[in-house]
Amino acid sequence: MKFMGHKTLILFISLLLAFCVQQTYSQNQGLRFSGQNNPIQDNRTSLDLSPDAPLCLKNDFELAFKINFLPNSKTYFGYIVRVIDNRSRNIDLMMYDPEGKKSKNVRIIIGEKFSNIEFNLDSNHLYNQWNRFKLKFDRKRNTLTVYVNDKALSENSTDLRNADCFKMLFGANLYNKFRTTDVPDMRIKDIQLSENGKPTHHWPLDEINGNIATDKIQNVKAKVANPVWIKSMHYNWEQVSSFEVKGNASVGFNPKTEQVYIISTNALYSYSVNDNGLKNTEYKSGSYTLLQGNQSLYDTISGKLYNINIDKNKVTAYSFVTQKWDAEVLDNGRVTQFWHANKFISDVDQSLYVLGGYGELKYKKLVQKSDFSSKPWAVLLVDSTVFGPRYLAALGQSAHTGNAYIIGGYGSLSGLQMLNPRNYYDLVKFNVKTRQFNQVYKFSYPGNDFAFANSLIIDTKSNEFYGLIFPNQKFKSNLQLIKGTLTKPEYQIVGNSIPYHFYDIRSFADLYYCPASKKLVAVTLFRTDNQTEVKIYTIGFPPNMLQVKNMAGGKPWLTYLLYAGATLVLLGGLYFVGRRFKTKKPNKHHGTTPTNAKANEPAKQQETTAVETREAIGDYANNQPLPQKSSVFLFGNLQVFDAEGNNVSRLFTPLLKELFLLILIYSIRRKTGVSSEKLNEILWFDKSKKDALNNRSVNIAKLKTILEKIGNCELSKTTGYWKIEIDHNQAHVDYRQYLSLIDTKQVLDKQKIQSLFALIQRGSILLDTDYEWLDEFKTEVTNEVINRLLLFARSVNMADDPEILIQTTNHIFHFDPVNEDAMQIQCKVLALLGKHSVSKHVYEKFVKEYKNIYNEDYNRSFHSIIE
Repeated sequence: MKFMGHKTLILFISLLLAFCVQQTYSQNQGLRFSGQNNPIQDNRTSLDLSPDAPLCLKNDFELAFKINFLPNSKTYFGYIVRVIDNRSRNIDLMMYDPEGKKSKNVRIIIGEKFSNIEFNLDSNHLYNQWNRFKLKFDRKRNTLTVYVNDKALSENSTDLRNADCFKMLFGANLYNKFRTTDVPDMRIKDIQLSENGKPTHHWPLDEINGNIATDKIQNVKAKVANPVWIKSMHYNWEQVSSFEVKGNASVGFNPKTEQVYIISTNALYSYSVNDNGLKNTEYKSGSYTLLQGNQSLYDTISGKLYNINIDKNKVTAYSFVTQKWDAEVLDNGRVTQFWHANKFISDVDQSLYVLGGYGELKYKKLVQKSDFSSKPWAVLLVDSTVFGPRYLAALGQSAHTGNAYIIGGYGSLSGLQMLNPRNYYDLVKFNVKTRQFNQVYKFSYPGNDFAFANSLIIDTKSNEFYGLIFPNQKFKSNLQLIKGTLTKPEYQIVGNSIPYHFYDIRSFADLYYCPASKKLVAVTLFRTDNQTEVKIYTIGFPPNMLQVKNMAGGKPWLTYLLYAGATLVLLGGLYFVGRRFKTKKPNKHHGTTPTNAKANEPAKQQETTAVETREAIGDYANNQPLPQKSSVFLFGNLQVFDAEGNNVSRLFTPLLKELFLLILIYSIRRKTGVSSEKLNEILWFDKSKKDALNNRSVNIAKLKTILEKIGNCELSKTTGYWKIEIDHNQAHVDYRQYLSLIDTKQVLDKQKIQSLFALIQRGSILLDTDYEWLDEFKTEVTNEVINRLLLFARSVNMADDPEILIQTTNHIFHFDPVNEDAMQIQCKVLALLGKHSVSKHVYEKFVKEYKNIYNEDYNRSFHSIIE
C-alpha cells in the first residue's frame, strides 16, 4: 500500500473496510431454521414470504430454493414449506426419517391426503451440500411436479385451476388453521418464484441480522421469526462457553466427536460443539498435578487423551472408562522450560513430536520425540539452519503427506533472549521420514509484529491454512483469524476478532476444526492465581473473508489494526453498512461475490504463467478489434464464427447450445471437462439410462459437426470426460482470454484494463442464456468484473487520467446500473473536469434508477459526493 495524506488515507481505509464488508457477504448465506432439536416450541424458526397479503399468480409458476440439513439431529420430521391457496387448501412439502433407516424421505401432502410424490434421499447428500428443490405448478395440465436435484416426480390430480393467490410458509407458522411448530433442523437459501418461466421474486436470504428478508426483484418483505442468519455465523465468532477451572489447565480436542476437553487439577471438562453441552467429570484417582505450561492433545488413532510434561519427558493418558490418569506427576516447583512449544502426533509413525519452546531466557529449537513407551525421549538431530529457536508459533499436519508445517513465532537466531529477539514470518515444513526442515517461503516484514496461537488448521484439498494471530507485545490484545496458502507468502483476514489477554506465562490459545458441523473452534486460557479462565468460541467454516490483497507483502498489519479497532463499530452498524456497500443488481445472476470457485481446484489447474498471460491478452491490449474467424464469444449474446468468419450461431438448437456451453465452460473453467453422468443429470434427467445414452450420442455427433466448421477445436473423451480441445493459437474464446487476464491477485494495470474493456464491451456474460447450472458461473464472472474494475478505479489518481476512470465506471454500469461506488467516482471525475451539469445528470439518473429498483430514496446528496 502506498501511503498518502492523513485524511486521504483514513478515507481510503474506510472505503477499503466497507469494500471488505461487501466481500464477506459473498461467502455463505441463507437462513438456518431452529427446529425439533429446540425443546421450546416458541423459539422455532418461521419464514412467511408475504406476511401482508398472499402472492397472487395467474399463470404457471415455480417455487425453487436450496436446502440442506443439520447433522446429528434426533429427528428430521417437520414442514419444509406449506403452500396454501385462496381456497384454504394446503400443499405441504414435508421431511421425515423412517425409523431404523439412514435415509430421509421428502413427501408431498395435498389437503389431508398423501400424494404419490415421495423421494428417498441419502443423508450424507442432504448434510454435506446444498440440494436444489423446485415445485412446478402447471395449471394447463393440472399437474404439480417436484424436482429434487433434477430428479422429478409429478402428481396429475392436483386441482390448480381456481387457485390464484397463495401463502408460502417455510418452517413453523401461526397462520389460521394451518399452525404448526414441527420443523426439521434445516438451512435454506435462494428462494425464487417464477411465473411462466420468468423470475418474479428472489429472496437470497443473505441478511446478517433482523427479522426481515428482502425480495431483490419486487422488494417484497418476507417476515422471519427466530432467525439464525448463516452469513453472521461465518463472520462473527460466537462465545459459546465461559467458565473457570482449578489449577494450570490445558486443552485437547477430539475432531471425531467434536469435543473440547479442558484438563484441570480435579476434573475433566468436556464441551460438545454439536449440542452446546458442557459437563465435568471428577477424577476418581484424586487431584492431578498440572505443571505450569503443560499441554494436552487427543489422539484419534488410539482414542486417548494425553497430558504432556515436556520437562520430565513424560506423557500420561486419561481413561474415559475408569476416569483416571495412568500416572501421577509430582510437582517439584519448577516452571517449564518449554512455554508455548508446538506438538503433534505423527500420522507416519504414531509418535509424539515436540518442537521449540521458551524458558529461562532461552528460545529452543529442539525436536523431541516420544513413542509413548517407557523409553527415554529422543532429541532428534535435524538441520537447525532452517528452523530457528522460537515459541508462539503455529503447527499443523498435512493429512496427505504427514508433513508438519510450522509458521511464525518469536525467538532469536542464537536462542538467547538478550541477543536481538524478534518475530519470525516464515513457513517451514518438517518431514517426519527424513527428519529435515525446508523453508516453504518467507513473508515480508508486515510493519507491526504478530505471533500465532498454537495450532494451524490445514485444508489439504485447497492447499490452504487457517491460523490465529495476535500482537504479542500487548496485554489487551485480540486474536484475528487469517487464511493463507501453503504455496505463496500471502494471507487474508477472515471473520471478526476475539478479545485476548496475553501474558506468555499465563495465557494460551488454540484453534481446532470440526469436520461434521463445519465450524472452527478457538479456545483461550488465562491463569490467575490457582485457577484458569476458559473461553470457547466458534465460527462457521469457511469463514467470510476480508479480501485485502497481498497483505503479506507490505503494510498488512496497519489494515489489521484499523480493522480490529473498527470491529465494534462495524458490528454495531453492520446491517446498515451492508445495505450501503453491498453490490446490487436487479436480476438473479448478480449478487455478492461468490466463493472463489478456483479454491477447490488442483493448484496446477490454476497456474497461468506470465508468458501465457501476455500471449493471451497481447493482441487485444490496445483496443484492437477482436478476431472473428474460429471464434466463440460468451460475453454479450452467444456468437460463434467458423473458420471462414461466418456466423454459425444459428446452427445451435436449444439443446445443442446447452450441451456446447456445458462442455466448453467445464473444459475452460475447470480444465477437466464434464462426465457423461453429469450431462445426463442436467440435460436428460427425465430419460431412462438407455434413452439418455441414445440422445447424448445423437447430439454429440451433431456438436462434432459444428466444431469441425469452427475449426481448430475438437471434442474428445480421452480422459473419460467430455472436453473441447482448442488450439488457442488459432482459435479465439473470449472467456479463456478473460480468465488469463484476471489470473493475478494484483490490481490490473492500464494496459490490462483496456484489454478487459475489449472483452466486456459486448455486455455481461451470456446475456441471452438462462440455465440453472449456469447461475453460479454468471454470478462469479459478473462480480469479478465489477470488483476488478473498482479496484483499478480506486488505484488511479483522478487528475492523472480522468478519461480512463470514466470508461471504467461506464463499463461497471453495464453490469450494475446502480453501483454506488461507480456513480460516486464518475461524478467526482466529471466535476473535476468542470462538467458539473453532466456530473449532476449522472447523479440524477442514478437516483431515479435506485428508486425504481429498491423503492426507496437514495440518502446522499449530490454535493456531499463531489466535495
